[in-house]
Amino acid sequence: MRPKNRCDTLRPSAEAVTVNARIGVMALPGRTRRQRPTKGERHLIGARLPIADAVKLADVVEAKGTTVSEYVAELLHQHLSTVEIDQISHQEALPIARAS
Repeated sequence: MRPKNRCDTLRPSAEAVTVNARIGVMALPGRTRRQRPTKGERHLIGARLPIADAVKLADVVEAKGTTVSEYVAELLHQHLSTVEIDQISHQEALPIARAS
């Protein structure tokens, strides 16, 4: 069955709207608020989670009183501080004597 008009195909599902509203996916345009001091240079990292994980994440950050961005940034920082790049590259340095 074809949609009545093209706009019908662009509407997200009711489930997606509910989850997006809970985790605060988008800010409403035109709203202004007092801004907090900067935390320095940042780079945006995005990930798509299964709906169940996104809902659980929303529950966790609500219980902790933080934001999704701050919570995920802290988790990644903790994990990345334990990673040794040399151990995961799996590439040995070629000794000069063997190179010739």
